[in-house]
Order: sequence, then C-alpha cells, then structure tokens
Amino acid sequence: MFPIVIPPLRERRSDIPELVHHFIVKKSQEMNFGRIPMIHPGTMEQFMSYDWPGNVRELENIVERALIRRRALDPKEPFEFEDFLPGQQTQGYSSRIQFIREAGDERSLDDAMREHIQATLMRAGGRVQGPGGAAALLRIKPNTLRHRMRKLGIPFGKNA
Repeated sequence: MFPIVIPPLRERRSDIPELVHHFIVKKSQEMNFGRIPMIHPGTMEQFMSYDWPGNVRELENIVERALIRRRALDPKEPFEFEDFLPGQQTQGYSSRIQFIREAGDERSLDDAMREHIQATLMRAGGRVQGPGGAAALLRIKPNTLRHRMRKLGIPFGKNA
C-alpha cells in the first residue's frame, strides 16, 4: 500500500475559488437553475479567510445551502454566503435570532407553518392553486399544500 496524503483545505487555500465555482455549477445544474448564479463581490475573501475544519465537504455543503436559500429569494441577484460561514453571520440574521430568543417565541413548528400558510393564502386571495395561488407562492404542489392544510386544520375550498 502507498499512503496518499492530501493536505487540508486550510493549507491549500488557492484551491478554494476553483472548488467554489465547481460546486456552484454542479449544484445549480442539480437544482435546474436556468443559469449559473454569480456570487456577491467580497465573498471569495470570506472563503479564503475561513479555516475549513470540515474541509471540502463543508465547503460543498455551504454552497448547497446558500443556493437552496437563494432559490427562495431573487435568483437574479448575486448571492452571499454570510449566513452560513461560522462567525460571519449578517447582522440581519443574528438580530432575528436574538429577537426570537428575547421575545421567548416558543411556537411549535406546526404553529409557525400554520401562520405562514395562512399569510400566504391571504396574499393569494384565498386561492390554493393556479398562477398567483398559495401553492405557487410557496413553491410546492397544490396537493401537498392541501395535505398540509388538512393536517394543520386550515380550512380551504367549500370548508373555508
């Protein structure tokens, strides 16, 4: 046997830009993005200054999570990774977490989901499906939304 020693990512920082680009292209294709998204200027410096204790797998996971979140936001805007790199969270994100802790928001996931679905239904004028319907706004299938609404006790259709 011949041992193969691969140095950790923190010792080969010059590989980071190429790996980031590779993972953005790979994950964008997996998620059926129409085009490859651009990253926000200054983001690469954040990647280069991070020590990457999880090595390449951690880098890949951070890119994937940022792309998933980006899908829910404006896909034309350059995207950032600040909410995903430890110690580099944006003020908006950390202040929301702090607000929830201070307010003692102890809602269950079902309660939070119920409120979100109801707010989306109001924006959609009570429509579950079709263009501008709640399912389209939530980016889920109408049957999936109806199932969740039944489970959460949210009336729809003739019951509404």
